[in-house]
Amino acid sequence: MTPFDVALGIDNRTLNEIMKKIHKWFHPHRYFTGSRQVPYQGITFTVGWDVTRPPIVDLTPPEDAEARIRTHLAKVRRPKGVTLEQLVQAYLVTLRGHTLQLVLPKVTISVSDGGTPVVDDVRITVYVHVDSSGGSITLQPVKAEAETGNDIDTWFFDNVFLPEAIKLATPLLKGIELPAPTVAGVNLTASAVVLNYAHLALAANLAGKPVPDPGVPPWPGTAFFALLGPEALSTVGTAAVGYLNSKVFRTGDSIDVGIGTVDYGASAWLGNATCWIDRTTMGITADVAGNAYAGITIGCTRIGVNYDIRLTAPPTAWVRLAIDRTRVNATIRQVSGDFSLYLTPTGNIAEWILSAITSPVATAIANVFKPAIVKALADIVYPVCDLPSMSVVIDDLRLTVNPVDLELASYGRFLSVQGDVIVE
Repeated sequence: MTPFDVALGIDNRTLNEIMKKIHKWFHPHRYFTGSRQVPYQGITFTVGWDVTRPPIVDLTPPEDAEARIRTHLAKVRRPKGVTLEQLVQAYLVTLRGHTLQLVLPKVTISVSDGGTPVVDDVRITVYVHVDSSGGSITLQPVKAEAETGNDIDTWFFDNVFLPEAIKLATPLLKGIELPAPTVAGVNLTASAVVLNYAHLALAANLAGKPVPDPGVPPWPGTAFFALLGPEALSTVGTAAVGYLNSKVFRTGDSIDVGIGTVDYGASAWLGNATCWIDRTTMGITADVAGNAYAGITIGCTRIGVNYDIRLTAPPTAWVRLAIDRTRVNATIRQVSGDFSLYLTPTGNIAEWILSAITSPVATAIANVFKPAIVKALADIVYPVCDLPSMSVVIDDLRLTVNPVDLELASYGRFLSVQGDVIVE
């Protein structure tokens, strides 16, 4: 198993609410009902079906998965040189944590040869593989099974009702668009599907890492959640404040230092602006470097002094994360002014001249640069991530699943955004 940097998930209840709305919209006119004539043993039968109750999404693993796969694959033509056992194990690895069940809890079926039809209610389960390969998320029905104790010949199930159940599930599931997780300004790997008993989630890593394989972690218990790991938050923050690396400050003036009037000028710039995370505390630091000059005329001689500018410690800003509707923003909560600016003279200058001009010039420059540096950091606001809506588009049905009532919290080593959803 490999860890993940970001994840996004919705719960089983939301998926079933979507199914109820789909069923209400289309039943009984499209998808959920049908009939046709089929020849069997020299007789033409009229068969019909009606999915009278909404489908139910079940995220629990199928019971006896290995036995079911083995039975299914025993009928499949295997590649040359591949044993049934090898194929079964390959399917188990591929489908583990990636298979859900779409249950049709009540399907009224009928079979008639022209006389009184045989009618029964059956429960049909469609097994669905959730695939995230190729950068998109698809829900693909792969097999259907029926629970029935009636006298209808199994031929009708194998050749009509179960294929029709898969045919029904395909366009309904295809219309559900699952959004992959994203973070602002940062590339991610392809998403991995992670199912547990209560949530369908997608997890990704920062680009350059392998696609995650987190197993089946315990997700937050809310209808919607997003998780952002410390490395993802730090990377987003560092990318967002990168523009500070070109931030330049300038000042210049003249000042009377007793032995004469000093003209001075200075430039400083920020560099190596980075974002850091310490548990639930998030901050930004930046290096400051620069140079200055000062000139004074004594008698008839002009004396110039050059300085390197340095700080005792890099300025630090602490970040507050907040939610604005469905966007997580980072804003500066506090900027440390606890740093001092030092001017180091370069070149060979008489000590009495340096002692006379360096301190007042340094004070004058610091009085301009310190508040300017603090303001540059305090003005920072940047997006961390936008929490996506989920769309359902099937023919003329348009549904949107929007996260609402969102709150920020910590969840283990992650920043979590948790809340409810509205399907409308």
